[in-house]
Amino acid sequence: MGFRSLVQESKAILCPFYPPEITIRPRNLQVRANGIAAFYCAARGDPVPNILWRKNGKKVSSMQSRYLVSGMETAAGPNANGAVLRIEPVRAQRDDATYECVAENGVGDAVTAVATLTVFEADKVPPGFPSITPPPTTMVVEVGHTATLPCQANGSPSPRVRWLWNSLPLDVASNPRYALLNDKMHGTLQIVKSEEEDQGKFECVAENAIGTEFSKPTALYVKGCIIRNRVTQLATTLMC
Repeated sequence: MGFRSLVQESKAILCPFYPPEITIRPRNLQVRANGIAAFYCAARGDPVPNILWRKNGKKVSSMQSRYLVSGMETAAGPNANGAVLRIEPVRAQRDDATYECVAENGVGDAVTAVATLTVFEADKVPPGFPSITPPPTTMVVEVGHTATLPCQANGSPSPRVRWLWNSLPLDVASNPRYALLNDKMHGTLQIVKSEEEDQGKFECVAENAIGTEFSKPTALYVKGCIIRNRVTQLATTLMC
């Protein structure tokens, strides 16, 4: 084997570049006017892909009013990148459009995934569209205690409930302290042995075949008992 072949083989081993592949695709949404719409997209590749959003073929900028573009790298996984496009409040006709997630990393062609947003005027919401009883705007719980975040969702067919934490999808199954309660308020989120890292903005999302509804956010605060060492003057947070 010649020197040139060895160099090429070494590059192949050390630099296993591969084109982007979309792993989380945005889904079509049907929402209520003045509500919220959120699209999620993730792609993997080497190098890690960059992601941008397009609305009817034109790039969406986070500088646009009512449009928020943010990342979700943690949820995307290794060698991956994720992005959220959130529209709030949603406007009928103005936001009815096709939205496109575009992932590219300079290796091969860019890849795309498309979703459509349909916005219903308040007087044209179809029967069975999900509704959510407004939750508390603020909740305070002590460290080590249980926090119960209600979500009373109705609709026909019965809506499926999921949760967002700081506008990102919350993977309840991955945290043993988190659980969805199967009671009269189906979809209620319970957090046992609360920790300070649980603090944040929680939103309940109810969806069925008719549409998707986002709740008003609940700000969860987790407080502890602060004890200050007289000698070191260092503060320690303990369970109350």
